[in-house]
Amino acid sequence: MFRFLISLLLLFPVLLFSQGEVFVLCYHTFLDKKKVDTDISPAEFERHINEIESIGYRFVSMEDIYLNRVYGKKNVLLTIDDGNHSVKNIYESVLIKKGIKPVLFISPAIIGKVKYALKTDDLKYYQECGATLGSHGYYHMYVNEKLYNDDRATFNREIYHSKKWLDQVSGRETRIYAYPFGVFSPVTKEHLIKAGFRASFSLRRGYMKVPIYMNDDLFDLPRWMVTKRSWPEIINKLKRDAGRFPENNMASQKIKNTLSADKDSKNRKQKIQK
Repeated sequence: MFRFLISLLLLFPVLLFSQGEVFVLCYHTFLDKKKVDTDISPAEFERHINEIESIGYRFVSMEDIYLNRVYGKKNVLLTIDDGNHSVKNIYESVLIKKGIKPVLFISPAIIGKVKYALKTDDLKYYQECGATLGSHGYYHMYVNEKLYNDDRATFNREIYHSKKWLDQVSGRETRIYAYPFGVFSPVTKEHLIKAGFRASFSLRRGYMKVPIYMNDDLFDLPRWMVTKRSWPEIINKLKRDAGRFPENNMASQKIKNTLSADKDSKNRKQKIQK
């Protein structure tokens, strides 16, 4: 356990005075199906994004969290589960336009194999655009103690093989996992750590702390599932919390410094290329 904590500190370099919070949203599909509660139309989705921005929250990426670039408490991380092809309906028209870099939690068994799923080239493109790829199981099974006891091979495939597949497709180490259906057991956490994952998300409500190692349980990080019915509750909570989370000057200045440094770096690269 001591070595594991040391590896986390190396993975997530931090400054103790930069503690903050992130509100993590979980979306699924964008097909404009009126009777499917977990489906959010592209128009609805864009309204969600605009509402969040209008009350002073900023969207952050998993890379921002890895690199300790998240300050204050008015931060939102956007995650999308399953790898449905309808991600295309909102990626360029909303996410790229807004500069939002989501986490795509993928179940490899369907990728490129069924009509309703994304293809591997789509995943590579979204990763190039700044998205982070995470595992959502291999077949999207309940990765709990029952599966572990009843079918060890399938349990292992959900964790180990999903990571191997994503590592190969992305060319990067897959660090994060999202439990299908939000279901897990203690044995699940043990094998996620053994497989090399650094953290995992459930569907427990709450705020994720940053730096990430400040969370009580890195393998039960909170997310709020967005549905047609849950959205009013979510946005009302964000509005209430926005009034209680005045950003302090130190956090605001750090954000400005980070953005300025990124802009200067891009300008230098453009001059060199010319």
